Amino acid sequence: WCTNQDHLKVVLMQTPIAILATHNTNSSGMVQERPAHWKSPTTPGRDRFMDIVNGCTNLFISGDQHLGISVTYEDYDISECASPAVVNDVYWRLNLNEEGQTYINNYDMKYTLHKVWNVGPKVIEKFGAARFTRSLSVTEGTKKNRADGFLVVDLDGKSAKCEMHSYRVEPKKMWEVIVPAAHSEL
Repeated sequence: WCTNQDHLKVVLMQTPIAILATHNTNSSGMVQERPAHWKSPTTPGRDRFMDIVNGCTNLFISGDQHLGISVTYEDYDISECASPAVVNDVYWRLNLNEEGQTYINNYDMKYTLHKVWNVGPKVIEKFGAARFTRSLSVTEGTKKNRADGFLVVDLDGKSAKCEMHSYRVEPKKMWEVIVPAAHSEL
């Protein structure tokens, strides 16, 4: 699998390889930065996995982050596109960093943030916590602004186009990122 470099290869994962949320809402609805004690050295299992796939693929597609996000891990030259929650009413995770910049996550893993779809600040201010947006009386517009959506990935063999979509009110593409077969093409 790794020796054939003629076309783009993708690794599907349930959970992103790194903590990409910089903030989350707590049970009372307060937006808080991820605690400093969550910062820990990289795990041997994660490092081993990254060493195995390094050079075999340059795209991970994942979910379970409750945050629509696209990043590139600079130290491995691998991009990741993570799906938001289809119904984002359990808890909210946010990445409040500026797009196009490079950061260090809680595991000391360097990543460049390409695109992110956060819950709208007015929704957080009005409802405080995700669970308060579950009511049937909550408008579809509010549900759209809590970042309910899905990820579509179009693979053509040479590149991947990760598209983040909202389906509430009217279906809308929120953003897209092109991941070429070789990052040197970025």
